[in-house]
Amino acid sequence: MISIGVDVGKVELPFSPNIFARALTPPASCNCLGKTYDQGGFDILFVGYNLGIDADPWSLYDNTQFAPTGGNYYLWNNATNNGLVEQIKTTVDKPTRLNLVKQWQVLAYDALPSIPIHYTREIVAFDKSISNGKAIFTAFNGPAWPPVELLNVGPANQPSNFLTTYGLYIAAGVIAAAGVILGGLLFRMRRHRIARTGYTRPPTSTTPPASGPPP
Repeated sequence: MISIGVDVGKVELPFSPNIFARALTPPASCNCLGKTYDQGGFDILFVGYNLGIDADPWSLYDNTQFAPTGGNYYLWNNATNNGLVEQIKTTVDKPTRLNLVKQWQVLAYDALPSIPIHYTREIVAFDKSISNGKAIFTAFNGPAWPPVELLNVGPANQPSNFLTTYGLYIAAGVIAAAGVILGGLLFRMRRHRIARTGYTRPPTSTTPPASGPPP
């Protein structure tokens, strides 16, 4: 920023109480809403959130939801936005609601009340009973998980792929058990051989061997 002629500074503050006092829940005596950092508010606020798979932007962008009582920290007051988010919030019919959300997305993209800078992706584990799991979890990723009705889950009585999944562990267990059994048999055979021959190991002498030339 400085290289292009913008004078900026960086101040790192703990989330509580500083960030709360400036942005999230400022005291009434502060009158910080919409104020700059030097005036007790903030210049740029980095927050993370998601609208969910069934988007409802009303609580974040409606003009009745200005912070600190609501989540509209951007203080965005746009008549078209206000009308759309009100309709989205109260519309039950799914196709109509999705169409309204798409209209709102176009408006938010053009007006930029907030500027998205990072979208996270997560790792999802699923078994082979979900035949379209890869396609669905690629299209929808956390924290906006897909509706369950989009997942093609096989019947509960479908053949189990147990051996493919656990075959290696079973084989390792069988080999280990065979080794233990074989070791036990060899030990017993050795004991029987010793009992028949009467062989015992001679005791270890504690007297050191004599040194010097033989007589």
